[in-house]
Amino acid sequence: MKKIFIIITIAASVINAQIETRNVSLSASAIMVTPISISVSSSELNFGEIILTGASFNQSIDPFSGITFTVNGNVGRNFIPTFSNLVLTNNAWVISNGGTLGNITFIPNVKLEDGTIVTSGNLYPLQTSGLIGTRNLKLGGIISILASQPHGDYTGVFTMTVSY
Repeated sequence: MKKIFIIITIAASVINAQIETRNVSLSASAIMVTPISISVSSSELNFGEIILTGASFNQSIDPFSGITFTVNGNVGRNFIPTFSNLVLTNNAWVISNGGTLGNITFIPNVKLEDGTIVTSGNLYPLQTSGLIGTRNLKLGGIISILASQPHGDYTGVFTMTVSY
């Protein structure tokens, strides 16, 4: 009989307990962003055939005569282009034809369509074009030919990366 009384007492205590509730409200949101993309007008920036004269000189391509990269993304966003100097080498040519290995450093010259110089790692605004943001980057650059530059076909792969 004593056990039943204890169980009934505990049950009665639980039933008489007060329930407390606390609420917190918050808003939820999400921003849908158009993925950033980049395309290029040509797959080759060609300095052409260069005559070695035995003297040092520079060969350049103006950005407005070179390649155009088109960046598309979200309206009103800024993007960050990233690029660096590139070492061109005649390695493949020397393997096929013999000769002396050589390197030439390509120093890119990148500008916006309005002539503004683009610096790698800086922010630039996308311009509104309908429902997308867009911007054109113009690529040219300079190579320095040494007086003793080995002959051959010099190649390398330039990479332009864009991000938000």
